[in-house]
Amino acid sequence: MKKILLILLALSLTACDIQVGVEKETDQNDFFYEQYDQDEKQEVYNAIYNALLNKQMEIELGSVSLSSDEIFSIATQVSDDHPEFFYFFGDCSYSSKDYVVYKKVYLTLKYAYTIEQIQAYETQLAAITETYLEGISNLDEMGVIKYTYDYLIQNVSYDYTTLENLPAVLDEPDGYGLIGALINHTCVCAGYAKAFQYLLNTVGYDCLYIRGYLNGESHAWNAVNIGGSYYHFDVTSDDNNDGSMPFSFYHYFGLNTTQILQNHIIDNFVSETTDTSYNYHIYYGHYLTSIDQLDTLMNNQKGNSVISIQCSSYELYQEVIEKLINNKNISSYYSAGTISYILFDPLYLVQFYTM
Repeated sequence: MKKILLILLALSLTACDIQVGVEKETDQNDFFYEQYDQDEKQEVYNAIYNALLNKQMEIELGSVSLSSDEIFSIATQVSDDHPEFFYFFGDCSYSSKDYVVYKKVYLTLKYAYTIEQIQAYETQLAAITETYLEGISNLDEMGVIKYTYDYLIQNVSYDYTTLENLPAVLDEPDGYGLIGALINHTCVCAGYAKAFQYLLNTVGYDCLYIRGYLNGESHAWNAVNIGGSYYHFDVTSDDNNDGSMPFSFYHYFGLNTTQILQNHIIDNFVSETTDTSYNYHIYYGHYLTSIDQLDTLMNNQKGNSVISIQCSSYELYQEVIEKLINNKNISSYYSAGTISYILFDPLYLVQFYTM
């Protein structure tokens, strides 16, 4: 990745000395911190966190045995855990000074914005968050998650310019992060995932930023802890990015491990669940276990923008396709309009809509 030179002004980005061994100044979501099996890694994590909290760049880590690659990995994990540090994407530089019996390590954090820009964005984010909180004030747990999912789908569009040009993050950070999603309303998958994490973490949810691949391409999405298990949410993939449809199909809402791994690869997170209770279509009553239930399920969704049938087996999925699509019985559930359909094989999901 191309690097850029940051001009350090006395009134913008300040330096500090932070020694390993200090405690974090506040408690936040620290998933990766909790995975470390070495106190030294936790101490480095704390030092980076505290520097970011105080918007400082220079860290004196003291004498540590960790390699530069291990320290860079920790810096990235601090960024992944904390979307509120929207000005830091994990980029940093490492230096050391050898003494007779020990080595002193220094770390320089590279910020994507100046202090003045950071403060201005924080003010804007506070106003956006206040409006968001008003929208969820009377919602239950799943209602908040759905509201947040829909909020981003309705207010953010995919940044195809960033996707095509792939500029270095520090050259054009907006398209990769929170500022692109919540302020500029356009970003790539990383921005969607950071925004989803930021909003849910704000109201106390344990929401993780997941790195990996979708159909072989680098991708980011989220996992949310519900009832002690992590379920996957991929807002980007459920956003109708071309604007041709005013609704989402919720293909990637609340998936368990087996479901998400059908076309995703997870890089930075290991926690498996087989439960399907929080998959959107199961939770909201679109689940079919017998063909005898089909008529009731269809009638219960009359008037919806999308009618969805998630089948419990591949055989039932094929039976629904044969009955409603091949035999054209779907027309009996619509009074007018051109009926379109989507088949989503990973969930055995059949969906109908009219425009």
